[in-house]
Amino acid sequence: MYSKIGLFFIYILAFANVFFTCENKKTSDVNVIVFLNNECPICQKASLSLRQLEEYSNDINIKNIQIQYVFNANISEKEITNFLDKYQLNNHNFIIDNNNINSKKYKATITPEAFILKNKKILYQGKIDDMYFALGVKKQGAITNYLLENIQSLNDNNTLKYESNDAVGCFIE
Repeated sequence: MYSKIGLFFIYILAFANVFFTCENKKTSDVNVIVFLNNECPICQKASLSLRQLEEYSNDINIKNIQIQYVFNANISEKEITNFLDKYQLNNHNFIIDNNNINSKKYKATITPEAFILKNKKILYQGKIDDMYFALGVKKQGAITNYLLENIQSLNDNNTLKYESNDAVGCFIE
């Protein structure tokens, strides 16, 4: 049974939209934050590259990394889990960005837009992969998975392989 103070604290966390997960209670050294919109076709296409990142992080059991998906406020938890299941994304660590608190905090304007943070400092901001050059202009498939290759490089030699770039996709409203 929760005390009134405990319930108040949980309410404050939920209201403030603080990043946390029930599965990973330790603070992560590296955080991957990906802003997504379930209705954005580019987000749907990026799911393959996100699956590759999830598989990599599971295969080598990266310690101190957390992947979090951030969805717009106009979506239910059921719609999010349906999206994650449909596109075979197994990481169900997500938040709903009420009042665009997180998009403002990170200055995210596009979905999909990815961030890599280390010790709370933004190291990378931009595209998940190189499938889209601009809205409506794409390759047959992604050749470079910027997010995965940057995490691999960070894990192997503590540097990034790619610099930040401009995300291409749907505007965050």
